[in-house]
Amino acid sequence: MRWKSLIKYHPRKFKILVAMAQKGFNQKSLSDAADVNPATLSRFLNGKLSISPNSARKISDALDSELEEIFEIEIKESEVESQCH
Repeated sequence: MRWKSLIKYHPRKFKILVAMAQKGFNQKSLSDAADVNPATLSRFLNGKLSISPNSARKISDALDSELEEIFEIEIKESEVESQCH
């Protein structure tokens, strides 16, 4: 199993929208600034897709926000433990 599949990023949509407004971004300009496909960003923000840690970092960097501030980070602890044994 790949390690990145053990971590899921869930958008804190309201906080992302506030950060976007503060930066003057719409979804298209955020996707450009973060170098993330616009359709991918849209599906992620609507809860239909999980994104990679790399994409999550790009979005948080573009918004000048900490990962934990705009994403709920879920770690599948039971699967991590099984990978360590």
